[in-house]
Amino acid sequence: MKAVLRSKEFRRIEQLPRRDWSEGAESLIDTLTESLKTPEGTMRLREVQAAALTEIGLNRGLFAPVGVGHGKTLISLLAPLMINCERPLLLVPAQLRAATVSKYCRELSKHWHIPVSFCDGSMVVSYSALSTKNGKDLLDKLQPDLIICDEVHYLKHARSARTKRFLRYMRANPSTRFVGMSGTVTKKSIREYWHLVRLALPEACPLPTRWVEMNDWANALDENVRPEMRTAPGALKYLCEGDETPREGYRRRLVQTPGVLCTRESELGTSLVIRKDRPMPTTRIKRALNDLQSEWVTPSGEDVSDSLDFYRKARELSLGFYYRWVWDASVSEAAKATWLNSRAQWRRLVREQTSRGPYDTELLVANAYASGDLTKDSILFWDWREVKASTPPPETEAVWFCDSLLRRVTLPKEPCLIWVDNKALADRLSELLELPYYGAGPRDTRRLLSHIENKDGHAILSIQAHGTGKNLQTYNQSLVLTCPSSGATWEQLLGRLHRPGQEADEVVFRVWTHTKPLQDAFNQAIADASYIETTLGSKQKLSYASVIDQRQ
Repeated sequence: MKAVLRSKEFRRIEQLPRRDWSEGAESLIDTLTESLKTPEGTMRLREVQAAALTEIGLNRGLFAPVGVGHGKTLISLLAPLMINCERPLLLVPAQLRAATVSKYCRELSKHWHIPVSFCDGSMVVSYSALSTKNGKDLLDKLQPDLIICDEVHYLKHARSARTKRFLRYMRANPSTRFVGMSGTVTKKSIREYWHLVRLALPEACPLPTRWVEMNDWANALDENVRPEMRTAPGALKYLCEGDETPREGYRRRLVQTPGVLCTRESELGTSLVIRKDRPMPTTRIKRALNDLQSEWVTPSGEDVSDSLDFYRKARELSLGFYYRWVWDASVSEAAKATWLNSRAQWRRLVREQTSRGPYDTELLVANAYASGDLTKDSILFWDWREVKASTPPPETEAVWFCDSLLRRVTLPKEPCLIWVDNKALADRLSELLELPYYGAGPRDTRRLLSHIENKDGHAILSIQAHGTGKNLQTYNQSLVLTCPSSGATWEQLLGRLHRPGQEADEVVFRVWTHTKPLQDAFNQAIADASYIETTLGSKQKLSYASVIDQRQ
């Protein structure tokens, strides 16, 4: 088996200085506060904020897996004051841009010297803006010499359009400094943040700077590596002390590197409880899931392509609905039949290929056929590609074959947030419970903030739109109907309520795990949280929450 080598690059990493950022951090607070606040300012920096800003000044960059609730927004707004720069740029999620400019900058500028370009919004850009056609040359036009990324995990996918454009700019402008912060920088692999650490600390990166060597580290440390790809830890033992595992030794090397600031969460003096609710699924739901498991076909006759597609559809069936095609009247019956037959054959081929590996998603299989890496039954790929290009695809609509479970949703007397990841589910639930739903877009964000300010009680929220970046600690009760399978998603979601400012003695999240696919999703999230905690040292809320299995 291949092993991690004690190469010249490995020895460079071994010899990097180490420090504990928390030592002496409290003594920095008053001096930094005094130098950064306005004459009228009454706010005071927190310990993590003071330490992070100091690290930025000393290292001219920062990689910070900082937990939720530690004040990353203020760090990002004050970072330009710690580095000699002329055109700082702040990148934020799209759903947070308006609030950052109109709310946070306006309120915090009363207390702190925040750059004017942040307050007027001219240098505050959303990640989604980088993904658009007009965003292709956006960074070239703005020419930032410091880029600060709040929720930097939006740049973890190196092949996405926004990340490619970001990396292209950084390569063309190597003097541009970088600050990246997030409570969830990784889900399962060091590959997800390797390029970000390199940018933050180009002269003192605690990871191999060459892809081949970094890939060996990842195959030794990561979760869910195929056995044939697994690399033996080898030289990683030299990072360990005592009985540390390679993951623990790596974590200590990473978090003790100057310029890396990683927090370990605490329970905030408020207990966190996750109750796994298991309402009894109906016979119709059980039958639909059994048919999906045995035939890999939905009630509408649609073939499932891969394991991700299977679990997505199984989660929908677990709640009593599925999607079916709705064709435009202009499409002939013959064209419909050709489209459906070609797609079904292609998906069966994808299922066959993903069961063998190494391609485990439909996209990867398609890319392999397009490049010629896969050739078996390639006619099915090219037929489907041609049919897909010549026939307008149908729309989809949700079909509710059983909403009995939704009718049995019970809510506590205290205001409760109901979390979902599907608009069709949200709309049905909103109709049954007569509650407002807040989904994606600035309009719904404004409506949600008004709902919270007015203390209007129960509400239904989109996990994707509001599971990050929102301060919802006025609530202490949540119900999660569509269980996320990602530990990083759970960390952000739990952090909306379980965060500084929470005044309740207990925060309770109920999550439905009444079918095997939903239970599997929760188990995967627990495994993810364990990996993140072991490799980054950030204590995960899923790990210290009290998990209660509650059958109904």
